[in-house]
Amino acid sequence: MRRLFARTPGYRIAGAVRQYASSPKTPIQNWYSSILPAMVPISLLASAVYTTLLLTQLHLSHEKTMEEQAARLVQLEAEVDALHRARKSN
Repeated sequence: MRRLFARTPGYRIAGAVRQYASSPKTPIQNWYSSILPAMVPISLLASAVYTTLLLTQLHLSHEKTMEEQAARLVQLEAEVDALHRARKSN
């Protein structure tokens, strides 16, 4: 019986793919397959911690600015009241 698939180019490529897939992994492939999946949760945790610290800093900065502006507002209201009293007394 004649082999029809032996002469087609796809048969040789399929054999090469099978041979490549069965070859052992290189050290770089081993490093990526072991380190990279472990780095995903670490990077997610680091991103969450960074975002939390950034939002905390933003909140505290906003609170400080609001307190400073409230003090400035009280000072300006006192100046306006003093000017109104001075105007009425003249």
